[in-house]
Amino acid sequence: MVPSDIPLMGADTVPGTAPSTALPDRPRISCPPSQRPVPATRWLARQPGLGIAGLALVVPVAVLLAVGAGGPEPSALVLGPLATFALPAVAMIAFWWEDWPGSSLRPGWSGLTDTALVVAAAVLLTLLGQSVVGALDLQAIVNPAPGAGRMATFPSTMPLAGAVFVAMLQLTLVCEGWPLRRLPRFPAGVAALVAAWIVAVAA
Repeated sequence: MVPSDIPLMGADTVPGTAPSTALPDRPRISCPPSQRPVPATRWLARQPGLGIAGLALVVPVAVLLAVGAGGPEPSALVLGPLATFALPAVAMIAFWWEDWPGSSLRPGWSGLTDTALVVAAAVLLTLLGQSVVGALDLQAIVNPAPGAGRMATFPSTMPLAGAVFVAMLQLTLVCEGWPLRRLPRFPAGVAALVAAWIVAVAA
């Protein structure tokens, strides 16, 4: 049993008050074992069943993505920058927004909603990365060899994408959100993403 005065996953401890938009005292990844929820008893709701069920969904999708651009190598050249630019958005949704907007929906739609948001962010942030390192080129995002005089996203945008993700991890996990943690979680997440981009561009 967990004492009632210990917050669970950042929840408010004052009875009768509305849920706070402030971030919890620590990121979920560093939540001590005493504050974690009781493990589920169903086999598919806990490990290793949950992991096996996840693989059954992820592996076919990964195979389709691996050949979607004409083979493994062209697909990697297209998806590499998109996936790397998406990582800071994933960190923002997971650690700063606490899985919102998916957390406000039914379980069947929560993951799809967050995934759609990450995909949209990946495209937009890749376009932003293009404009920083060269010129905006919509076709180059999905074409690993856009042609003479045009810059492919791989490898030209990868140093910037990696730097943004490292800066986001530093601010989110190493600094544990300081000093942006004082803000409500939604503005704090956006501010963290913007700050990571500023640091990466400056670097």
